[in-house]
Amino acid sequence: PEIFDVVGNHTAVRPGVVYVGDGHATFSVPGGHYTVTASKGVEWGLDQAQVDVSFGSEESIHLAVEREVDTSGYISADTHIHTVTFSGHGDATIEERMVTLAAEGVELAVATDHNHNIDYRPWQEEMGFNPFFTSVIGNEVDNELGHYTAFPLDVDEEVPQTRGKDWTETMREMRAKGAKVILLNHPRWPAIDTGPFGKTTLNRHSGRRVVNTPFLFDGIEVINATDLKVDPLYIVQDWFALLNHGELLVGVGSTDSHTVGEHVGKGRTYIASSTDDPANLDVDALSDALLEGRASISLGIFCDVLVNGQAGM
Repeated sequence: PEIFDVVGNHTAVRPGVVYVGDGHATFSVPGGHYTVTASKGVEWGLDQAQVDVSFGSEESIHLAVEREVDTSGYISADTHIHTVTFSGHGDATIEERMVTLAAEGVELAVATDHNHNIDYRPWQEEMGFNPFFTSVIGNEVDNELGHYTAFPLDVDEEVPQTRGKDWTETMREMRAKGAKVILLNHPRWPAIDTGPFGKTTLNRHSGRRVVNTPFLFDGIEVINATDLKVDPLYIVQDWFALLNHGELLVGVGSTDSHTVGEHVGKGRTYIASSTDDPANLDVDALSDALLEGRASISLGIFCDVLVNGQAGM
């Protein structure tokens, strides 16, 4: 339903969705029967209530959620996040993005507005959301061959210049600007045959390419929650073909969220961490853990894998 007259501390509101910064809000909806659901990301449970609303009535609902999934030793990261404030499309302002990150339980938030080095921390601190996540200055760098998440970067440094450069020069430019991690985003976007893997004629069985382009990035988006294919495992097969070909690329899950309604953190990556405190994460150490493959890709499920009785991805 449409939602009107919202009163609350730091809110992000769209049809059918109300994010609140402190757990409290009042708002108006058209008369009718509603199911109201409270949530806080995939690691927390749900609570629901039924309510009938008529013109002029006032109803009060109290809902509570509890953490249900133990992710000790890992933190949840979203490595592909946008705002309309800096990317120029979508609808989530940077203030709304702070609310949605906190509310969805994203603990490591990599800012990736197109061709901008953005630091969330001034907005995060002003809004009181420092306890909920650690921000990372990143960039979704675009060129003719594809889109790449690069992090960490310097907010005061010139953004990587990639127009007209080939794949190798693009990677070198991002490294020169300080990027420790480079990920190839949505490798089959905008379509299976016209995305980066299509352009480079990736053989999905052998991992070879007719176009002999070296893959110099560190990993690929195996899950992009806003660009899910008819077969959700399509890019998983691409990834395994590359791994079997000897190219040790890490896999990540992310959202590519541009809007409030595209829930940030729907796709995420769980990275091995020495601390579970989301306010005090070591970005360099987490970057190293990701590059070493000590991570798990998620579209809502947390997997802790044992191999031959040995713990750790």
